[in-house]
Amino acid sequence: MVRIFLRKIQNGRSGRYSEPWYCGGLYLLSLDLSLNAFDGDIPKSLENLAVLLYLNLSFNKLEGPVPEGGNLEFLEPSSLQGNLGLCGAKTHRSCEDYSLLTPRYCSKKRAASGHPKTEMAALWFVLLTLLHTAMPATPDNVQLEALMAFKDSITGDPQDALAGWTSSAHHCSWPGISCDPSDNSVLSIDLPSRGLNGTISPFLGNISTLRHLHLSSNSFRGTLPSQLGNLKKVWSLDLGRNLLRGAIPISICNCTSLMYLSLSFNSLSGSLPPCWGSLYKLQVLDVKYNTFHGPLPNDLLINCTGLVNLDLGNNKLSGILNPRIGKLTKLEILHLNDNLFSGQIPPDIGNLAHLQELHLERNSIEGVIPVQIFELRQLNVLHLHQNRLTGSIPDAISRLHMLYDINLNNNQLNSSLPQGIKDLENLLFLDVSANMLSGKLPVNIFSKLHLLERLDLSRNKLAGELALGEGLLQRLTYLDLSLNAFDGAIPKSLENLAVLSYLNLSFNKFQGPVPECGIFEHLDPSSLQGNLGLYGAKTHGSCESGKPKLFPKKARLSKKTLLLVALSSSLGLLLVLVTAAIITKRCRTRRSSREECKRDIETEIAPVLGLKRFAEKDLEFATNFFSEANVIGKSNLSTVYTGRLADGGKRIAVKRLNLHQFPSETNKCFFMELRTLGILKHRNLVKVAGYAWEPDRLKALVLEFMENGSLENVIHDDVVVLDRSRWKEVSERLRVCISVANGLVYLHTGYDFPIVHCDLKPSNILFDQEWEAHVSDFGAARMLNIHSPSGSSIMSTSFALLGTIGYMAPELAYLTKVTTKVDVFSFGVVLMEFLTGRRPTEVEGKDGHPPSLPELVAEALAGGVGKVLPVLDRDMELTSSRDVQVAVRLLDLAGTCTQAQVAARPDMSNVLSSLLKLREEYRQVTT
Repeated sequence: MVRIFLRKIQNGRSGRYSEPWYCGGLYLLSLDLSLNAFDGDIPKSLENLAVLLYLNLSFNKLEGPVPEGGNLEFLEPSSLQGNLGLCGAKTHRSCEDYSLLTPRYCSKKRAASGHPKTEMAALWFVLLTLLHTAMPATPDNVQLEALMAFKDSITGDPQDALAGWTSSAHHCSWPGISCDPSDNSVLSIDLPSRGLNGTISPFLGNISTLRHLHLSSNSFRGTLPSQLGNLKKVWSLDLGRNLLRGAIPISICNCTSLMYLSLSFNSLSGSLPPCWGSLYKLQVLDVKYNTFHGPLPNDLLINCTGLVNLDLGNNKLSGILNPRIGKLTKLEILHLNDNLFSGQIPPDIGNLAHLQELHLERNSIEGVIPVQIFELRQLNVLHLHQNRLTGSIPDAISRLHMLYDINLNNNQLNSSLPQGIKDLENLLFLDVSANMLSGKLPVNIFSKLHLLERLDLSRNKLAGELALGEGLLQRLTYLDLSLNAFDGAIPKSLENLAVLSYLNLSFNKFQGPVPECGIFEHLDPSSLQGNLGLYGAKTHGSCESGKPKLFPKKARLSKKTLLLVALSSSLGLLLVLVTAAIITKRCRTRRSSREECKRDIETEIAPVLGLKRFAEKDLEFATNFFSEANVIGKSNLSTVYTGRLADGGKRIAVKRLNLHQFPSETNKCFFMELRTLGILKHRNLVKVAGYAWEPDRLKALVLEFMENGSLENVIHDDVVVLDRSRWKEVSERLRVCISVANGLVYLHTGYDFPIVHCDLKPSNILFDQEWEAHVSDFGAARMLNIHSPSGSSIMSTSFALLGTIGYMAPELAYLTKVTTKVDVFSFGVVLMEFLTGRRPTEVEGKDGHPPSLPELVAEALAGGVGKVLPVLDRDMELTSSRDVQVAVRLLDLAGTCTQAQVAARPDMSNVLSSLLKLREEYRQVTT
């Protein structure tokens, strides 16, 4: 059987031919001579077939050495099997053994064969003559053919990036192509972030003059073609952020001119090629976010001494950290994070005198921090967190004057915080949380840390009074001291930290009054819980003006005082309840005098509410008599209208409750819920400006108007949201998530009892003029008597009102008690919808059984970054590895929130903490 496949160039288009005859302008692409009886040597001239992609000589009677030049270098051994007389590297038989066999074995074999050796040579003569009389394989023609083959391999081009690749223009003028002006040879193919779909054409390997191949941030699938190993002159190869899979072909090691190689953010697997040591010119090697396994190749660490940036993070690499890494003395950035490395940090790392960033976090590294690390005087970033490190933090850390980021959290470090930290004047971020540090903070430890923005000492055993010093830490935005044993008063200097946005002092031994200014004005009570000696507005303790400013150390309220406080609170509550009961009774028994009842309510209850009561005619005027044209939202609970007040023309939103659908008993809860809404004030909750109440006719809330619509519009409505450019950045979406989480944390912890939203969804998240997010509809469920007035959350017969399909927690189907974890589940679904652009009820599944959005996201996360990227909203531009990491971690957090088991979900305080930490880490890299 003989099969010859040729390709013809004609008018800039390509077509396949299977005739073995001369057709004019032909290149040999495929030659199959398998299952014949050819004998003799394989002609060395076969090496000259420059564009040959497939050759099969199996099961013949060939003998002698196998040529290894040209494209034959990538010949698969299976293409030679069944030829017992062949020798060489492709056959696993030494040609020395062949020379010993030739006189005895091969001569007898030829004599017995009816096919003389000259038959094979004669066939090659015919083929090569045919090819020679056809079109000569000039560099210009070969490269044009390779580029057209690359275009043929593209199955999707949403940006029309290759629309200019036509026969009417010279290929050197095509978009993304750069050529050498002296001979028109292609030097560069630069097509990143074009949205291209398809496979990477093996014909690219025929552009032997190529210096740069940049196809990153597209959607290329399949495996890396081995023909890329032909690019022996290529300097820069960037195929990162695609959907590539499989192992790295060994042939890549032939690209000995490589200085930059990036294969990051794919789904590549297998071990790192040992032959990478031959890439001795390599300066940047980036293969993060794949699934490579096994140890670090020795040859890479020995021979690639020119490496400046080595990023192997987020893989499955294992074994001990090879001490030979100390030979890469030019390294400036080293990422080995998020792998399975074990053993100790080799002291040889101290030889990397130019190192600026060291990332070993999230491995299984043990032992102490070697003191040699503190000889790296150029070090800016030291990340060793989430390992198993023990011992103390050496005081020699004071030598690292260039450090601006230290993260040692979640280890087993002990002893005290070293005094040397105070000399790190460039420090921006310090995180030593979740260790076993103890003792008092060193004196004046913060005196020189004028640039510090983030400080996390939580989950240790630190003790003593907190002395921050006046005028210090003025750039601090994040401070977490929770779960320690700090005592004494809360420093009033914290009030003066103008940019502080997160503070957690919970579960310590602080005593005395809680400061009231600065961050304390809006501080969540959960940030102070577990400090039994505190008192003030943010705690359950009383703080009378005549009392001393500070309790004596270890002092406690007397039983008599506590009894008086309890009795006073009970009497006050009883008075309110009795008043409400009297008024309700009047309204029931004196139906003929409604106006008197209304006056009673207005005079006796309204002052307690702190809310303005609007007349029905005011709202009718504002909404054009509740016209359908003014409707901006509807649900089974209410209808929302927009309008303008006659007094001043202020624009408002009026939420008219659809109470005709519900039991009349809901009337009893209306004013109690209004009282709650009047007290709840938070920057991320929609402000309730007032109410309207007419017995059996109207119950409505008057809300501040949100100019920029809802998150529902942002995600799904291109008409309402004309400018979508703000949502291209993942940081903007993270900001919105933090705002929503802030509002929910306040609902869950900011009142005497947790308030459960029960119906969180994108249409209930609204944006003001500055695009700050506000949670709305947080009181509707309680007003409709779904929760009892006592603050418990008992399911009523109105079960159908609790939530919206797709956002409802699964336990609502069988539990009779609602918890705040219901909102956590809904928040997770909203987060997924915001990041993917998919509604939870429109996900297409297999076999007609659609999965939930959480299931779709869980499947993508299990498949790695290569599976996650296609799931993300296409409007979101992930322009850096940090952007991708933030998006993946947000989806991972959303997955945690949507766990089926209630106990497995975090509470919203923990969710908010995770979001804030992620924001700080993002800022740390992007600033």
